[in-house]
Amino acid sequence: MAIALFILTLVFFLVAWYEDIDKDFFKVGPPVRLGTINIDTTLKFWVLVVFLVLYQTMKAYLHESFERSIEHKYHRLQEDKYRITSNDILLFACSNFFKWFSMFLSILVAVTRFDIWLLVTIVDVGIRTMFWSSYMTSGRTSRFAL
Repeated sequence: MAIALFILTLVFFLVAWYEDIDKDFFKVGPPVRLGTINIDTTLKFWVLVVFLVLYQTMKAYLHESFERSIEHKYHRLQEDKYRITSNDILLFACSNFFKWFSMFLSILVAVTRFDIWLLVTIVDVGIRTMFWSSYMTSGRTSRFAL
């Protein structure tokens, strides 16, 4: 199923490229226009890219660590195995706000340029793969990894 969805996504991108839906979307490098901000130099472009890469790294780290613990608390709450506190409500609200804010930022990046979106996607997949691979063991692990 995941492979079929991946292929379908690629087909949609190819159709968008063939139909020339947005000529500027598939450009690479500067200039980039984000609302009223015009990024016209290579230095400004790389500052934007570095910011987005750091942001995506932080977002992936928070999701794989902090947000997972919040999701576990929420599921335990639904099963009546956990009593909620006012701090938990604050954490749930902040996590939800961050989730919506990051989704909004991701949409803005995704509709801006393909090269920036692709870089942020590669960073996200790479960071999450590193997190997931840290759980992969073949049983007992040695104390000193060589």
